[in-house]
Formats: sequence, C-alpha cells, structure tokens
Amino acid sequence: NLPLGGIVGRAGIEQQYDPILRGIDGYQCVYVDPLGVPVTLGPRQAPVPGAALRLSIDLGLQREITKTLADALAGRIGERRGHLGGVVAMDPRTGQVLAMASLPAYDNNLYGPPVDARALRKAVATPGSPMLQHVTQVVGPPGSTFKLVVAAADMVYPVLPPDKAIPTGASYTFGGHTFGNWRGFGPQNLVQAIAWSNDVYFYKLAYALGPDRIHQVGSALGVGRPTGIDLPGESAGYFGTPQSVRAAGGVWYPGSSVILGIGQGYITTTPLQAARWTAAVATGSLVTPRLGLAFSTADGTTTALPAPPA
Repeated sequence: NLPLGGIVGRAGIEQQYDPILRGIDGYQCVYVDPLGVPVTLGPRQAPVPGAALRLSIDLGLQREITKTLADALAGRIGERRGHLGGVVAMDPRTGQVLAMASLPAYDNNLYGPPVDARALRKAVATPGSPMLQHVTQVVGPPGSTFKLVVAAADMVYPVLPPDKAIPTGASYTFGGHTFGNWRGFGPQNLVQAIAWSNDVYFYKLAYALGPDRIHQVGSALGVGRPTGIDLPGESAGYFGTPQSVRAAGGVWYPGSSVILGIGQGYITTTPLQAARWTAAVATGSLVTPRLGLAFSTADGTTTALPAPPA
C-alpha cells in the first residue's frame, strides 16, 4: 500500500528492514464544494515515523577495513591491481557482523530522489560489479580458507593422524599431473600445515579423505549454501560432488579430488561463508550472521529483533 512516489529501501539493509524503517504516511481528508473550495475537514490520520535501526557494525572497524580493502585493491607499485573484493569481520560466538566492506561500490544517492537513471546504467556497466555486495552476493573458489574444512573432515573421519608429520615438498605428482606448492616444505603435521598453508599436505589429505567425506563435513559447516544473514539476494555458491558434477554433464577427474584440498575445482563460496565456517571451527558452533540488533520507535520504545535460527 505504497503511495505513488513513496520512498522504499531498494537494496541492502534498507531493503531488508524497509517495513521497520519506512513508517506510515499520514493523511487529511478535506471536503470541498463544486468549485473546489474547502468546506470542512474529514478523517485524519497522523503519520507514524519510521523506527531507528541499531546494527552490530563497529563504525571504527568499518572505516578501517574499508580503507584496508581499498589499499589492497590499489596494489603496490609494480603489482597488478585488484578489480573487486570483500571483507567481513564477525563475532564468532554470536554471528554479529562487526564490519563489512565491498569494493567497488556505488553511490547510494543514485537512487534519488530523483533516480539518476544515466548514472545507474553507468554503474551497472562498470567493471567489478559495484551493484553487487561482494561479501554476500559474489562467489569464487575459496582457496586456502577451505583447508580448515578439510582439516575438520580429518577430525571426523581420521585418515591422517594430526600429530604425524608427512613428507610434503614443493610439488605433488598424481595421475601424471604435477600440482605445485606455493613454496617447498619439509615434513609437517596438520597444525603446521594449517599454519604454513602447505598445499601439498592438503592435496594428500583431500585425496585420502575423498570428496564425499569432505562434502559431508563441509555441508555441515555451511559450505555452498546461504548463511541466512539479514541481507537480501545472498548467493549460495556451489559445492560439487562426483555425482552432482556428472549429473550436470561434467567430469570429476581424479585430480578434482586433489585440488579440492586447497579450495579449488568444483566449489565456489562467498567470503561470508568462509568467515562462518572459520568461526565454527574455532568455537564448535555454527552461527547465523546478523546485522540488525534492535529498533527504537518515536515514543522511545526499544525492541530487540528476534535472534536468527542457529
């Protein structure tokens, strides 16, 4: 029941909590004679201001990570520039999002009033997809952040004793293909391999576990599905198995099981999913990320928002 030209939340937190933020328009009915001259007042309804929404965001941290992300994308002299990125900081115990940055971004004023249609078209065509929230809506291979999931799978289905140091090195040859490490290492155990992000260790561990075990544990940690954050348009990503890949007409090669150990292959996730499974490994509990905490109405009443499902 919006009036023509009414202002609504179009994206992000404003869209998610629009019914709370918008309030209710008032009206005054005026009766007029045939000449249009007011003669008496009819029913009246006073407007109801929208509520103030309290978020979990730490403003100082928000400013800091936004600057840090911008500096990282700019790169150093002689380095390649990045085109897009997202950063999120979350309390691992509660899921409260303390800061979230997405670059490139668009100017909120493009939506007006009035709407700047020309600038909106330009923003949509800009490289780096500034109209998307890169923490929740853009997916990509999780890379080494996924090693924690593989390590967790080894805790559930022990195939390599975590305290046993195994040979690693600068590369791993399997099935006639050589998979590189980012540098050479000697024998390492699980904790050392996590600390040094040892690719070869996780190639071997992933192949020993097999994709089905990794998928079972990863799914329990929220890999490849929406986190449930209170933001619209969240992407699920993709977490493939040999069966699902073949069903889609693809091929799961033996090497696909190897590179899954370092978060490559048939897997895409959002940065927020990575933050969530990292928090789960740290605390033993899978939380639902959230931004909204409470809202306050014009009469001073503050109401806590319902806690998200676990």
